[in-house]
Amino acid sequence: YDRFSEWQAAILIPQLDRFDQIIANRRRLYNTYLLQLAQASFFSLPPHDIMQEWAPIRFPIRVLSNKMQFYEEAVRRGVDFAFSFTFLASPSSFAISHKLADTILDLPFYDRLSEHEQMRVISVLLSIDKIMREIWHDESIVKND
Repeated sequence: YDRFSEWQAAILIPQLDRFDQIIANRRRLYNTYLLQLAQASFFSLPPHDIMQEWAPIRFPIRVLSNKMQFYEEAVRRGVDFAFSFTFLASPSSFAISHKLADTILDLPFYDRLSEHEQMRVISVLLSIDKIMREIWHDESIVKND
């Protein structure tokens, strides 16, 4: 007898009727993020689903400089993220996975995220990326003087 199975089934069963719609919505979200965020400089994106066969459950970005500053600025602008859970699942001796987890943020990614909500997330990310580029540019000018 597994109590976790019961609550998991209670969540899953209502979603089965919408399964194809959920997958289609998640693929749309994934592809929109990839397309709209392609020019970002201060975070990298996950790979493209070239064959359109994935059923993505998250959209991780890798922040290339100061994840917490990036995160705090997004929250200040009304967008929150999930953090990578790698540190929970891997032993502390897996130093590389922990180092990578320290750079990962998961964008809002649920099948009922509206187009308007997703565009708001994208707008905030691109505005932060622009600020980070300007700061980096100014700092590199100072270093080169």
